[in-house]
Amino acid sequence: MFFYGLSVQFFLGRWLQGLYYSKVSGYYVRNTKDFAQNWIEGSNPYIQFNNLFSKVYGMSTSYVFNPNFSYRNIVYQNEWQKISSGSLIGSLYYDYNIFDLNEVDVVNKEKFFNIRLAPMYYYTFVLHDNWFLSANLSPSLGLRFSKTESGVDDNIEIENNTYVTRRLGGGINLGYSSKRVIYGLNISFSADWHNEDDVSTTENDQFYGVPYFGYRFGPPKVLDKIFHPNRY
Repeated sequence: MFFYGLSVQFFLGRWLQGLYYSKVSGYYVRNTKDFAQNWIEGSNPYIQFNNLFSKVYGMSTSYVFNPNFSYRNIVYQNEWQKISSGSLIGSLYYDYNIFDLNEVDVVNKEKFFNIRLAPMYYYTFVLHDNWFLSANLSPSLGLRFSKTESGVDDNIEIENNTYVTRRLGGGINLGYSSKRVIYGLNISFSADWHNEDDVSTTENDQFYGVPYFGYRFGPPKVLDKIFHPNRY
């Protein structure tokens, strides 16, 4: 499976505005043996959908309630939190999704718009002068407005639905921060699900880890003179 993601976040005081894009491809059938009885795990390939992909175009608006908690330390690592602290972060997410099986003469596409409210809680434990451990948990509830197109050749059926969606996300970030060097490992998980009808549930789970390393350079003298004129 191939995952690609890009995100940008803007801090406006305690307000935070985010933009993000992701694409997932390389889907396969984990329970291939249910469809091919002679299939042997480790010897035969899984049933694969090489032309199946999903895309997400999204935005988020958040507010950090505790002014003494550094969300920048977790997201950008451009601040250095030296005292253990936590905060509730209220967030509103809204995104447009495309789920498409791109096959010749076959249409199987779903487009949907999600909006959900997520009360996130973050806490950063300062383990040492330079080491920190941050954990977060975020349940959320929202709505999905879906349009599904499916069929063969020109015989296409269109179906519109509205679903109540649920999500649980969280993660752990273990990192090192100093005046110049920062590095660490960020592990995240999420589970999204909604009821298609009285007996069917659709679920999407993700789990991944991201190592990071950074170096803080000193500001150019021109900018340093503007913000710290007493040094010169």
